[in-house]
Amino acid sequence: TIASIFFVENWWAIGQGMSYFDRFGAPSVFSHLWSLAVEEQFYIIWPWLLLLLLKISPHRDRGKRARRERIRPNLALVTIFLAFISAVLMAVLYEPGFDTTRVYEGTDTRAFALLFGAALAMVWPSRRLDRNLPFKARRNMDLLGVGALLVIFILIWQTSEFSPFLYRGGMVILAIATTIVVAVLAHPATRLGPIIGCRPLRWIGVRSYAIYLWQLPIIILTTPADSHGFHPLRAPVQVAVTFLVAALSWKYIEDPVRKGAIGRLWKRFRAGEFSWKKFGPEGKGLTVAGGVVVLLLLLAMVGVAPSKPIAPIATTGGAGEAAVKEIATAAPVAKTVISPEERNEFPKSLCASVAYIGDSTSVGLMDPAYLAPEHRLDQRLKEVGVYEQHIDISGARSSYEEVNGQPNAVEAAQAIADAGFDGCWIFAMG
Repeated sequence: TIASIFFVENWWAIGQGMSYFDRFGAPSVFSHLWSLAVEEQFYIIWPWLLLLLLKISPHRDRGKRARRERIRPNLALVTIFLAFISAVLMAVLYEPGFDTTRVYEGTDTRAFALLFGAALAMVWPSRRLDRNLPFKARRNMDLLGVGALLVIFILIWQTSEFSPFLYRGGMVILAIATTIVVAVLAHPATRLGPIIGCRPLRWIGVRSYAIYLWQLPIIILTTPADSHGFHPLRAPVQVAVTFLVAALSWKYIEDPVRKGAIGRLWKRFRAGEFSWKKFGPEGKGLTVAGGVVVLLLLLAMVGVAPSKPIAPIATTGGAGEAAVKEIATAAPVAKTVISPEERNEFPKSLCASVAYIGDSTSVGLMDPAYLAPEHRLDQRLKEVGVYEQHIDISGARSSYEEVNGQPNAVEAAQAIADAGFDGCWIFAMG
């Protein structure tokens, strides 16, 4: 909560080793504030960096207006170069098979999207764009905007948070496509602008900050702990409540603050209008009661609905396979048995049969979205002569505790042993 207030939620989560994707316990209603933290940190750092760039500009001795016109393209190029560094950093820090929270939430690895927007603002001032464009130019801009929108939809449809492509160029493509859409919509001559800027979408856009802010708390607080997946009745209600709360938030909080409400309240406070002595018994009682309610809500928001555990990824092997299948709900991988001739090609291992019990830290070792087949756990075991494998990986697993009836590590191992397994064991419990 404190990290969210000071807009450092992303670095706090990274420092604590918390995973944004594989959550063992209950999710926090503040976990989505990492993205706002990235934005706020950028808003603090970028103006100072921009001032530094202006200071070292070779055109600083000329008139202000002429200087701005001359320096815009150069500043945009420098900004794009900084975005390139951020994108490269994301690709370099990304490690297939490992948790991607550091790359996904880091300000340095996500700054390129904001930097693209900053570069666009330098060379594409909407108030100075010509409304009277030739028909062909207008048509080409509209087609460019529609094409960029299609790219965005395809990326949302075809990629996931575990896709290596996302961290090695996918997010950059998304950011560039979004920048193109913004440029087209901002131009007064395009036809796409009025379509996307229709009243319903504009209403949502104005309240989009509040919608993002409130959607996760509402979903968590209105979702029963034992429910999983999409609910056709609950989901529309959650959407409606989110829009209602966002509308109230805009009307009574965001818009007044935008129009100077905090400054006016501060003046009234300094004038003594909010003195505790001026509060009557009812006012004092309501104030105390309200504070207690807020405190209880904050305590409740730490974690309400447990996240859905990740099903065990793979169960393979010979003896004991049936017993393990009763635990694992995921489709089993085919039994891994290699011939004596193949065994001679690899370094010998004393363990010809292996049972592997893992938690969320091992999810990527068998995930096709992370690793190519030749690099996955079953193939690596095969390469050292392990011809019988029992791989049981579950994202929601600890050594002794249970979540939603999922077996812990001891129970998973006991089931394999009871089925007659006699071999080596690997416990990868983070």
